[in-house]
Amino acid sequence: EIHRKFNNVLSIQGMFWDLNVPVVSGNTCEKRLYDVVSLLIKFGYNGIALNNICDGIIKPSDMCSLKPLDIEALKHKITEDSETGLENGISTLRLEPSPNTSFKQLNRLTINIQSSEHLQAVMTSNVPQSYDILAVEVQSTEQELFDKACATLEADIITIDLAKRYVYHFKKASIELATKRGLFFEITYSVAFEDDKACRHFFQATRALVEATKGKNIIVSSRSHDYMHVRGPYDIINLMTVLGMPTDKAHKTLTSNCESLLLRAQTRKTHRGALKVTPLSGITPTEIWKVGEKAVSVGNQKKEEKANENTKNRKGKRKEATPHDSALNPEKTRTQPQPPVANIDRFPEFISIGEPSRDNKVP
Repeated sequence: EIHRKFNNVLSIQGMFWDLNVPVVSGNTCEKRLYDVVSLLIKFGYNGIALNNICDGIIKPSDMCSLKPLDIEALKHKITEDSETGLENGISTLRLEPSPNTSFKQLNRLTINIQSSEHLQAVMTSNVPQSYDILAVEVQSTEQELFDKACATLEADIITIDLAKRYVYHFKKASIELATKRGLFFEITYSVAFEDDKACRHFFQATRALVEATKGKNIIVSSRSHDYMHVRGPYDIINLMTVLGMPTDKAHKTLTSNCESLLLRAQTRKTHRGALKVTPLSGITPTEIWKVGEKAVSVGNQKKEEKANENTKNRKGKRKEATPHDSALNPEKTRTQPQPPVANIDRFPEFISIGEPSRDNKVP
C-alpha cells in the first residue's frame, strides 16, 4: 500500500514541491492555510506536505490526524481570487497550475529537539511511522547534539532555524556522514521576510550550509503562515544561486532532491522488504544516495575496464591461428609460394652453387 501510494506521488518527474506548509488549528488559521496553498498552486507547485509541529517528547496523541485539503474548495478559491483579487494585487500575476498535472498532498511531522532524551524518544516512538515525512529541528545550542543527530538520527530531514544566529559549526565530517546516510537539510525562506535581523541571519546561515554541503542534499521550503511570504519556484532558484549554489543544484532543491527524500521516507516506513541485487551501473539518479556517488563512479569505471579487456581478448583470438583449422577445413589452407630452385644439371661447370670447379674455369 505504501509502495503504491508513493508510486502515484512520483508519477510525474520534475515536479515542484513545497514540503513544509504548517498546519495550525482554528478557523482563522484554516483560512490562511487555504490562502497559502491556493497561491502555491497558482505559482506552479505540484505537491505539498502539510506539517504538524511537535515540541519535545512525542505523545500518543500526536498520531497523524491530518486530512488532505479539499481540492474542489481550492479550485473554487483560485477562481474566486482571480475574479475578485487578493490584497496587494498578488492575483494580477494571473498564474495557473499546469492542466496536465494533479496536485499531491502528503503529511509531515516536525519534532523540536532540545536534549538527548528528545532525540532518543524520536528513535523509539511509533508515532513517526504514521506520517509520510519525519523532520527534526535541533533547537539546542549544543554542538554535540547536532553532530549526534547527523550521525544516528533515523529521520528524513534536519531543519535549522535560520531566523536566529546559527551557533553550530557545520563540520565537514558530520555533514558528509548525514548525506551518506540519506538525510536532507532544509532551508526555509519565509524567515527572511520577518525583519532585517532575521534576514541577515538567514543569509549568513544559508551560505555556510551551502558551502558545507557543496549544494548536495538540500531542499527549500516556505514554512509560511502568510501567503504574502510565499514565492514562486523560479524566484527560489534565483535566490539560491545568489547564495552560492549552481543553477542546476538550485533547481534540484525543489524537484529531484524532494523526490529522493520521498523515496527514502518510503524505505523508512517499510517494515518488510525484499533484497534486490542491482549493478552499480544500473543505479538511477534518484537512488544514488543509497550507495553514494563515489561507488557509482567506481562501478562505471570497472564496467568500462571490463569492456575494454573483453575487446582486447576478442582481437587477440582473431590474430591467433588455431591448429585444427587445416584438418577441419582443408579448402581454407593456403600453400605458401616456394622460391625457384636452380637446375644444376644444366650447368656442369658448377659443382655447387656459388663454388666453381678447379678443372674448368668459369667463362
